[in-house]
Amino acid sequence: MKHPNYTMSLLAAALFGLSGAASALEPLQTTSITFDPKGTGGDNGIEIAGFDWAVNSLLTVDSIPLSNGTTTLQSYAHTAVQAAIDPDGNPMIIPNLNADFEIAHIAGLKYVATVSGTNVLVNTICPDQPPLSPLYCENDDGDNFFRLYIDTNVNSDTLSGDGYADGKLILEGSLVTANSNNSISLSPLEKLDSFGPDNWGGTTTVTETGSQQVNILVSFADPAYFPDLKPSSIIPYSTETVLSFKQTNPSMKLDTSTGFVSSTVGTINGMVGPDYLEQTDPNNTFSPQQPGLGCRVTGGGNDTYGLNPTFVGWDGSMADGSYSYTQTITKKVKGKLVTQDVTFVNDYSVGGQAGANTALQPQPKGELEHVNHSGPAGQWAFHMGTASAPPGTEIDVIQCSDPGWCKQARPAPSKQIDFAGIGAFSNIIDIGNLNATGTCATLTDTKGNPKDRTLGTYNWAEVHIEDHGEPGSYPTPAGCSVTGSGTDAFSAYNGTGSRVDAVASGTYNPFVCKTDNDPATGCPDFYRIRIYCGVSPTFDADGNLTNFDAIAAKKASGPIYEVYGYMDGGNWQIHPLTGFDLH
Repeated sequence: MKHPNYTMSLLAAALFGLSGAASALEPLQTTSITFDPKGTGGDNGIEIAGFDWAVNSLLTVDSIPLSNGTTTLQSYAHTAVQAAIDPDGNPMIIPNLNADFEIAHIAGLKYVATVSGTNVLVNTICPDQPPLSPLYCENDDGDNFFRLYIDTNVNSDTLSGDGYADGKLILEGSLVTANSNNSISLSPLEKLDSFGPDNWGGTTTVTETGSQQVNILVSFADPAYFPDLKPSSIIPYSTETVLSFKQTNPSMKLDTSTGFVSSTVGTINGMVGPDYLEQTDPNNTFSPQQPGLGCRVTGGGNDTYGLNPTFVGWDGSMADGSYSYTQTITKKVKGKLVTQDVTFVNDYSVGGQAGANTALQPQPKGELEHVNHSGPAGQWAFHMGTASAPPGTEIDVIQCSDPGWCKQARPAPSKQIDFAGIGAFSNIIDIGNLNATGTCATLTDTKGNPKDRTLGTYNWAEVHIEDHGEPGSYPTPAGCSVTGSGTDAFSAYNGTGSRVDAVASGTYNPFVCKTDNDPATGCPDFYRIRIYCGVSPTFDADGNLTNFDAIAAKKASGPIYEVYGYMDGGNWQIHPLTGFDLH
């Protein structure tokens, strides 16, 4: 009987090839980097555009047979570098590679697949998360990792599967997006090990051809070997898969994050199972971190952390806070001048996101809404980059700092995030003391276009957020600094020159996560915003803002509004980049 060709559709997740046609990943801006094989911080560096990896194996465990419905799958892969790729895209010899040392990687990914006949739809490894969310989640037992090692013991062996993870770890990350296109045929069968002598005792296999694209989010890069590559950089990784194995031996086992797993494919690989083994031929390029793209933050109400599961953005809910301060004032009491300390309180709520796509214009990389409800500052709303804000407002620069995350928070590259940009006021009921030093805050009519509407002030604003873990808000215990960590990413920015360069010279102070993030010993999430005096915006004939520098220059005069403190209600949550953010 002649068997038909089976074409399975959409994404076999990462390196795994049960898949058919799907839209390709959006290309990322790639560039050459410095790689120093001697680990001297660049002194012996060579310029490379990527690595060309040797043909090797990929194993998907407990995947055969696939039953209709939703199933969870786990894949593993390993290989070693055979050459570099030069900036012109040509093979490039790394001196003494695979003679004095070797470079190898291991990788793993767990994901959720929906199977219907010969179609396999893979969205994410977290079944309660939307498509293109991170391919890992808290409290999940899956392996999602990428680890790169350098080893002076050249002992990696394709057949046994040994020697790929016994060197020095120099780079680590996780997979965040993937795409696959494969075709599998059940007849004729071939020997699984068709490379030289058959080391698999006559095991046969279905045949396959395919290709995969993966984006790897870097969480650690040793600067001794990768001086140009920072955490939150992206490694675009591509591979071709085929069966049978004609260019190398099929691996008997592959590394997991904590040990290894044997390749158990039965007498017919792809039909008997329970595992499925494929030959891979990978290569990669590099997309170094760009300022502001290292992490993302969402903030909002108690129940949602501000996250909208429909498009992985802000859900519109607000977190609550209050800011109290004391001023010494002199006033007449019964005809006499009396000096006394008076405490004032500004009550506010806030919500939004930064470092993440919103699918909304005019600013697709962030949005913030801050509402002052009562107090000396009055009653009004302030918008940066939201759909309700006028064109030209934007979150302009973002900086992530303080690597790691606190217990019970989602794994993330950073515990702190700062962002700044241009916003505008709306719904002004009471301007309070914002115009005490001049006309600094007026309302913009958001209807119509810039040519025919009443223009209010556009104001430079800076935001600082600290994610102290879960829960994000509770009564603040003693021992929590009033000013949080004291980080001020924009301390070196006076409103002129490059904001990106200034951020690099800002003040950064890490904080220590409290034990178990217990409300009795820990601190809630921290938030600070500063809004500076604004000016009327100007636009060109196409409606583009033309006086950005004049707006930002108002920072030099100091803020007209500042509140900060630990959240009374709600939550700020810093996330890793998602597939959504990479599109």
